Amino acid sequence: MKQNISLLGSEVKKIRKDLGYTQTDIADYTGFTRGSVNKIERNEQRPPIDFLVKFAELCEISLDQLTGLKKKTPLISDTLKILSELKKSSDKGKKETLANSILEIIQKLESENEELKKDIRDLIRKF
Repeated sequence: MKQNISLLGSEVKKIRKDLGYTQTDIADYTGFTRGSVNKIERNEQRPPIDFLVKFAELCEISLDQLTGLKKKTPLISDTLKILSELKKSSDKGKKETLANSILEIIQKLESENEELKKDIRDLIRKF
C-alpha cells in the first residue's frame, strides 16, 4: 500500500513519537528548523528529499518503509512501541517485563524470514 504523499508528514510524526524523539531532536539531526519539522508533521509543508533521507537515517528505516512502499509488519511496530517504553522507563521491574516481551516477539520471528529477524535485531541494538 503506497503512502499518500500528502500524509507523509503524519507518518513522520508517528515514527518520531514511537521512537521517543522530539521535534527539536529531528531538527538538530536533519539540519531543518523545528518550525519546518512542525509544518511537515502537520502536512503543511512537503518534506524535501534531504529531510526524508536524514530522518530515515536517524530512525534506522528505509525510505521505502517511510513512504509506505515497504509495509512494516505488526511485529516490528510492536517492537518499536515496546522499545520506546523501555527507553523511557526507570522501573527495573517494568524494564524486565518489556525485555521479556521483546524476547517473545523474537521467538515468534523464528518462523519468519531472515530480513525481518535482522530488522528486529537492529532495532534492539539501537536501544
